[in-house]
Amino acid sequence: MNKDEIETLAKIIPAEVLERTYEDGLAKPVSEAGSITTDILKTLHLFLAPFQLAAAYQDRLTNYLEQVRNAVPCERQTESPACIAGPVLMNLRFIEENNPLKVMYLNLLTRSIDKERQNEAHPAFANIIEQLSRDEAIILLYIRDSALTFISTEEFVLKFEFKSQSENEFNKSNVEAFLKSFGKHLETNLPRYEFIEGYSIPVDKLASPQLFSVYISHLVQLNLIETIKDNSTLAKSALKETTSAENDYLVTNYYSVKATPFGQLFIKACLPGKF
Repeated sequence: MNKDEIETLAKIIPAEVLERTYEDGLAKPVSEAGSITTDILKTLHLFLAPFQLAAAYQDRLTNYLEQVRNAVPCERQTESPACIAGPVLMNLRFIEENNPLKVMYLNLLTRSIDKERQNEAHPAFANIIEQLSRDEAIILLYIRDSALTFISTEEFVLKFEFKSQSENEFNKSNVEAFLKSFGKHLETNLPRYEFIEGYSIPVDKLASPQLFSVYISHLVQLNLIETIKDNSTLAKSALKETTSAENDYLVTNYYSVKATPFGQLFIKACLPGKF
């Protein structure tokens, strides 16, 4: 632990707490250089980043507010509602400079002081930004600029052999009719498994593409997007490594994704031209 980190700890941990920690026997010897090497401080070292960000927040805040003010012509400037400015300024304390959510917070704050666009700044938006991951912000940007699609495949098991000359030609309505007609013959009311593939957003755009289905589900829960089933197909399962039954069928659903009206307003108010 270097000198700067020790000084940071001294600012965020009351002196009496450090003294008590030492007196209670939890402390190890202090080196001649003055470096504290206690187990408890080593643990705190893992969580220094938020405190370091908070310690430098005053200078960062000044720069943020200057950016926001300069983005709105003087004649259009008005006071930001406390229900927007308060949460935004509180949340910015712990946002890294290169975090795309920072830009979203500043865009929201800019809308909130603009007389002509203040109606775009919904009070719920600050709380929504707080819940987003970087990848989810990227997905929203992609939905705004492109057509986002993905494929969801579910495997069902029938209790008997279903034979059809055209089982690969089922369309969406036929598949739904199939599942409805033979629902009582399924081993379970739920698919044995489901996996998502073939999403149209480039994989290299996401830090954790394996969480794509989680991101979509979360954005739906936030009422920012909706998924639309465009088509479905039915085929006999060929995934022998994942299935052992003879009567396994794969239902492949093709989805498109679009922003809800609330999501469109959120995207308009908060998303930048690019990250």
